Amino acid sequence: MTLQNVPLLEVQARWGYSELTDSPAARHYSDLAHLAAKRLSGTSFEQLSEAELYELAFGAACARPVLLAFLTGVISFDVVEIGRARLGSMFVPPNVWDPESEGRFISFEEYMETTSLDLDDPRSVLPRGTSYEFPADPITFGRSFSFPILIDGFHRAAGFWKYGPPDGKLLAYFPSALLVED
Repeated sequence: MTLQNVPLLEVQARWGYSELTDSPAARHYSDLAHLAAKRLSGTSFEQLSEAELYELAFGAACARPVLLAFLTGVISFDVVEIGRARLGSMFVPPNVWDPESEGRFISFEEYMETTSLDLDDPRSVLPRGTSYEFPADPITFGRSFSFPILIDGFHRAAGFWKYGPPDGKLLAYFPSALLVED
């Protein structure tokens, strides 16, 4: 699957839509209950109005301001496939893995080697069924200068890391201006 030049507003709106219901972050979207009801009823993202997409993108920006800072300078995204090695080398922001880390970024592989007592933490993810299923929603990368930073989809990425096939590929929104090699 290769999509190019997916607009920033769409990626932010999809991020918000993915967090409305089955996510620890759902509590941050309490003012979007009408859109959560649509998601629960099976309304696809493509059926939402332009105004609803804006509401979702704005909701995601309000819920995740620190992570959205890594979208500075990003205009559009490409949907790419990344494997385990590439995922493991991607950076994780300090506020995600340890709020007291004093601004130090670590790789996703290092992140998965750390632990958390919080059961909602992605590193504590458990399999959803008897066999691994690839997530429908891509994970999302932002950037810090020319370095890709994982900013959304930590539970999906952790599930893939722990339970996905060794040679599998995960879909990711990747800033169009950055190169991805796998």
